[in-house]
Amino acid sequence: MDKGDQAEKMLLYRLQEGDEKAFEEIYLLYRKNIILQAYKLLKSRDLVEEVVQDVFTKLWSNRKKIDPNQVFEAYLNRIVRNHIIDLFRKMKRDQMLKDQLILAINESYDHIEPLLFQKENKKLISEALAHLPALQREIFILFKIEQKSYKELMEEFGLTKSSVNSHIYRANLFLKEYLQKHRKEDLILILIWAIFTQK
Repeated sequence: MDKGDQAEKMLLYRLQEGDEKAFEEIYLLYRKNIILQAYKLLKSRDLVEEVVQDVFTKLWSNRKKIDPNQVFEAYLNRIVRNHIIDLFRKMKRDQMLKDQLILAINESYDHIEPLLFQKENKKLISEALAHLPALQREIFILFKIEQKSYKELMEEFGLTKSSVNSHIYRANLFLKEYLQKHRKEDLILILIWAIFTQK
């Protein structure tokens, strides 16, 4: 057992005994990971904060049931996963919560720029760009990735501003739809969204 594992085990023993300082240390260690895990599915800061609060509340309530000899991160991830599943079930009965999730999903794809530079999206972006008409693809890359201005693009291609804007808008829309359809990590999200939006 390395020093890190031993330190974590001692932290968990302290947590079992009701040590609030140990709880605070665990909170600081794992909060970011829980936020990232929850945000991948929920796309809503408000819902993510609710998950974080509820997960750590449950952890404190069940602290005496924790086995320090088991992998704690896996245990914590299971709590997060089960809580999100419960939240989705609740959404089926709660129209306001359902609307909040759908709005968050829509807003998360409103702007393509942050997605362009995420490592896990690079292959998908390349695949999507290959499906665009040549001129539309070139204009999009120059504008979004190489940061060329409308004026530079108008001069380079001999197009009006509205024409340049049209190419960028259509490419942006296509990429947004392509990512929604193909991102593996969002597959469960898309399936749930489809179920929720059925009349």
